[in-house]
Amino acid sequence: MSRAVMTLCGLAMLACALWTGAGCGGPPQRAPRFSASDAVVLVQTNVPDAELWVDERFVAPVSALEGGMALPPGTHRIEVRHPLYHTFYETLTVRARERSTLDARLVPVLE
Repeated sequence: MSRAVMTLCGLAMLACALWTGAGCGGPPQRAPRFSASDAVVLVQTNVPDAELWVDERFVAPVSALEGGMALPPGTHRIEVRHPLYHTFYETLTVRARERSTLDARLVPVLE
């Protein structure tokens, strides 16, 4: 097999893996769906590598959400977690197209 053909096969496999998130043969993963009525919440914390959880689902490290996160209108349970700090909990109710900031100050765990 020529080098050019091997390169094209490798690129095709990489593209397929990126499209499906795992490899060829699986269904493509859906991009998150956002609605024009979603609220945007900016989470600020003193521990940038803390994890953000919403409604018991991991979202991302807080530092990765510089522009905030979109939430559908309603009430949501927000958690900011880090193994060296006490978890921050908040029940937040947001309205359609609302923009707000949540200040999640974490307190270190004493040893």
